[in-house]
Amino acid sequence: MTSNLPAGFVDLEPWAATWAMPTETERNRKHLASSMRDVKAFYDAILPRLDDILEHLRLLEAGGRPKSIPEESKNLYYLSLSLAEVSQSVEIHGQIGVVDGFPAARWLPEHELPDWKALEQRLRPTLA
Repeated sequence: MTSNLPAGFVDLEPWAATWAMPTETERNRKHLASSMRDVKAFYDAILPRLDDILEHLRLLEAGGRPKSIPEESKNLYYLSLSLAEVSQSVEIHGQIGVVDGFPAARWLPEHELPDWKALEQRLRPTLA
């Protein structure tokens, strides 16, 4: 059986199958579609391992080339991003949605749009 995570992180394997997603949009949708019980279980499993995850990623020394990072290590990174996605539900709100908050369905990360680079260039200030 092939692992989705590097050695030393097999205990997190069940979470990788459902929470290791490469885009913010996917992570946000997963978060919003989950029950608070499922979110809390994920949070409780990943948070104690976060220091180990971040140390593993730091030691990769990928030279700033994300494509050189092994897929298994990318999945660890995605798990840490999913943890960030759900943390406010657990730590602050005590529920998935934000009461009187911005409607989650309207959230669309611009950096995931196909023409983001062109948009970024138009928005970036230029120095004379």
